[in-house]
Amino acid sequence: MAATHWIQVSTSKSKAKNPPTIESWLPRLMGLSEFTKMVTSNDPRSFQVSPAHWLRSSGLRLIPLMVYFHGGGFCVGSASWSCYHEFLAKLASRLSCAVVSVNYRLAPENPLPAAYDDGVKALVWLTQQNFVRGNDWWTSKCDFSSIFLAGDSAGANIAYNVALRPPRSALTLAARPTYWRLSLPSGANRDHPWCNPAAKGAEELRSLRVMVCISEMDILRDRNLELCGNLRSKGVKVEEWVCKGVGHAFQFNKSALSQSRVLELICHINNFMGR
Repeated sequence: MAATHWIQVSTSKSKAKNPPTIESWLPRLMGLSEFTKMVTSNDPRSFQVSPAHWLRSSGLRLIPLMVYFHGGGFCVGSASWSCYHEFLAKLASRLSCAVVSVNYRLAPENPLPAAYDDGVKALVWLTQQNFVRGNDWWTSKCDFSSIFLAGDSAGANIAYNVALRPPRSALTLAARPTYWRLSLPSGANRDHPWCNPAAKGAEELRSLRVMVCISEMDILRDRNLELCGNLRSKGVKVEEWVCKGVGHAFQFNKSALSQSRVLELICHINNFMGR
C-alpha cells in the first residue's frame, strides 16, 4: 500500500497551550479516510502516541517518513493546532509520505533541552517501530531508511539540535530574545550552542544533506543565511531556498501569494527528499 498519513506523537508530560479545535473537513476534502488509535507504554517516562492515519492511494512503494516539530518559540504551540493539522495533511498528501508531528514539552515550565530530549525520544520510538513484532502497518508502508527531520520557527531549531544527537538529521532558526531567555538554562546567553550553531557541533552533520528554506521578508532571514554559511564552512552540504515576497511562518497565511509559495515549498522539499 502506498499511502499518505499524518501522525501525532505526544510526550506524556506535554500540555498544549490554548489549542484550537481541529476541523474534520480537511481530510474528507482531500479524499483521505481517517481512523485513530492510542498506543501507550508501560514506562511512565515515555510518550504516548496518538496516530491519525489518512490513507489516500494504493500501490507497492514504501513511503518516506518525516518527523515534524511545530513552532511557537519553545513556549507555545501544539501539533493539535488546526494550522499545523491542515499544513501537514497537505504536505503528507502532496509528498506521499508519512508525517509524524511531535508534541514536545514547552518552556518555561520545561526549559531546554527538554524539547530536544523529547525530539530524540520520538525519533528513537519511530525507528523502533521497524523492529516491533506484528507491527505490519509500519513495516508494510514505511521506508525506515528514508527518515527526514523538519520543523518551522522554533521547531526548525529543534530539528537542528536533534540532528546533532544520535539518531541524525538537520535544520535551523533562532527565536526572539524573550523566548530564548525563557527557554535556555539559567545563566545561558545567546552564545549557547543550542541557539548559536556557530558555537560548535555543526561538524557532526557532514555525513548528511541539509536543506534550509528561508522566507525573504522574515526578520530572522539573516540568521538563517548565517547558519547556511557556517554549515558550509564546516564541510556540510547545504541547499538553501529563498521563498520570495513572504515572511515568517508564511505557510499558515491564506493569501494567494503565500499559498503559491507553499506549493513551491512542497515542490522543493519533494525534490530534496527524492534525491
